[in-house]
Amino acid sequence: MSSEAAVEKREHVLPLGTYLKVYGALLILTYITVQVSLWDLGDPAIFVAMAVAIVKATLVALYFMHLRYDSGFNRFVFLGSLLFLIIFFVFTLIDLGTRGAVIEEQGNFVLRDEQARTARPPAAAPTEKPAR
Repeated sequence: MSSEAAVEKREHVLPLGTYLKVYGALLILTYITVQVSLWDLGDPAIFVAMAVAIVKATLVALYFMHLRYDSGFNRFVFLGSLLFLIIFFVFTLIDLGTRGAVIEEQGNFVLRDEQARTARPPAAAPTEKPAR
């Protein structure tokens, strides 16, 4: 038996009905996303919209990118990249959340800007005319 026969590649073709069901689900979820933007949910609106977006992205990845039927390594790489994306977002959100903090010992920019606004401008020194 040759090595080519041992490594048999098969294409995975989904029935058209599966694609249409996923497409219909994506349309319904898109409608929900639009409605969430119109409803006055307040602060939880972002969490609802993100939950719907995660479900939509999962459907696209599983069915249109065929990750549901792909090898475990490809799923591992995909999930690993998502993990790093989440880590990058967390660090960015931490940075954005602490932008307004003023630490007096460090004399950061916010404190210096506040001091510059409250300080009086220095008095102009009198100019002397040179003697002739």
